[in-house]
Amino acid sequence: MMHLPHLRELSDRFEVTALSDLNDVTLQAVGDFYSIGARFANYRDLLSTDVDAVMILTGGSHALMAIDAARAGKHIFVEKPICYALSEADKIGQAVDAAGVTLMVGYMKRYDPAYRYAARTLQTIREPSYARVTVLHPASELYFQHHVFHPAVPPGPVETSDTGRRLIAFFGADRSSELVDEMIGANAPTPQRVALGLMLGSLCHDVNALRGLLGEPETVSHTEIWNEGLAFSSTLRYGNGSRASLTWVYLPELRDYEEEIAIFAADARLRIMFPSPFLRNYATEVFVQGGEQLPDRNESAAWVKRVTVSYHEAFKEELIHFHECVVNRKTPLTSLADSRADLALIQSMARAWRP
Repeated sequence: MMHLPHLRELSDRFEVTALSDLNDVTLQAVGDFYSIGARFANYRDLLSTDVDAVMILTGGSHALMAIDAARAGKHIFVEKPICYALSEADKIGQAVDAAGVTLMVGYMKRYDPAYRYAARTLQTIREPSYARVTVLHPASELYFQHHVFHPAVPPGPVETSDTGRRLIAFFGADRSSELVDEMIGANAPTPQRVALGLMLGSLCHDVNALRGLLGEPETVSHTEIWNEGLAFSSTLRYGNGSRASLTWVYLPELRDYEEEIAIFAADARLRIMFPSPFLRNYATEVFVQGGEQLPDRNESAAWVKRVTVSYHEAFKEELIHFHECVVNRKTPLTSLADSRADLALIQSMARAWRP
């Protein structure tokens, strides 16, 4: 939905020559639509072809596929989360190092022109004391309707009344339960397992983006989980005494996606407002707030600057970076080591809940 259109736009850098999917209907429809000839039900058969790089875009942990791809000598773009458990990340690292290939994790927000603008602006802000991450997440299906699907989804209203129950059922009985057990314990209750799944699958973007702005927290002070795991909030403490809160809430029925990273200092404030990730070329906006002394009055005034940096798509920007890293043998910004740090922090956040 997001990667294939941009790969086509970047035909000076990429040629898509093979596809793999377990669903044959989808595999044939996508292959026909994009005129991709080589199609495989088993991804290992694709790895036996002469492709230079692979994109791993499945759900859940990607450890096994990433290790197999590295051993096959392929450069790797892998969607987040790269895996679940830290032990998996270490095994991936061993395979990647042994093969000498490039691995990049798909955290597209780090390549968003607006995020990069905000990161530069943050360098001018003295001693931020608080950061706030808020994600109000509607059912993703509400943002799928306008895309071309293969095969096409029939037009009509999206039924969202039971999407929350489906998420609870899925993460409560996760197919990677042994990995979840490794992260939070075999006796972890269902709400904690659900929250962990959503941290890994969705909030990981914001965990990664916040780390890119503020660096590593010293500890996780507290985590609260409610609504059966479909809502959670964690508080991070930093070495300089500042705090950050990260809150994710599933609100399925209203088509209004809201995602904000806000950073507050005594004399300045910075907000990054991300659109739904499924809206191509929809600009992320940055709000910078500051103050100034009024020359004709013995008081100060506050001002807000709203910045639309670019309409360049973050998904496309990360693909450009991946190509550059492979061709020039550079370490990606969102590397395996960077992603492993996200996993460690998410594990600490999930473990910090006290029911």
